[in-house]
Amino acid sequence: MDITSALWLFPILFMVHNFEEIIMIQRWWRHNKDERIRSPFVRLATYPQETVAALIAIIFFIFSGITVVAILSHHLIIGLGLALAFGLQLLGHVVEFLRLRRYMPHITTAILTLPYYVWLFVRALQAGFGVGELVLAIGGMAVVGLVVLWLSHAISGHVSRWLKA
Repeated sequence: MDITSALWLFPILFMVHNFEEIIMIQRWWRHNKDERIRSPFVRLATYPQETVAALIAIIFFIFSGITVVAILSHHLIIGLGLALAFGLQLLGHVVEFLRLRRYMPHITTAILTLPYYVWLFVRALQAGFGVGELVLAIGGMAVVGLVVLWLSHAISGHVSRWLKA
């Protein structure tokens, strides 16, 4: 599989991972809300399920748009940076799982999809992208991802009110 075809898988795997969060987050929160859990994930668990789904949908469309534009414009490094930055975020989920020693509604798909991101990194190297180039792209797109995540949390109240209207 060439690097372009491999990159098309990113939005699909992004949603597979986030479906686990959408489906499991409320049930997990009902069983864990009385415990003091230090995790950025906990804030998302306090939102209504429809709000979580809407915010993830917004992020999905943004990330899919970036991926499509990167592929169609032949600037694959941008799409690779975004996908690999997301892969590092999944690695953060695994670290969080090990630190907290408990199931969280993202660990199953994080573990199942992490091999894709390792494989994508290796394929990018085989396709001629340099380590430094990939690190810069990952860093740049991690900043973009964090801004999108921050904005999604910032608008969560508005989205929640809009969904209830």
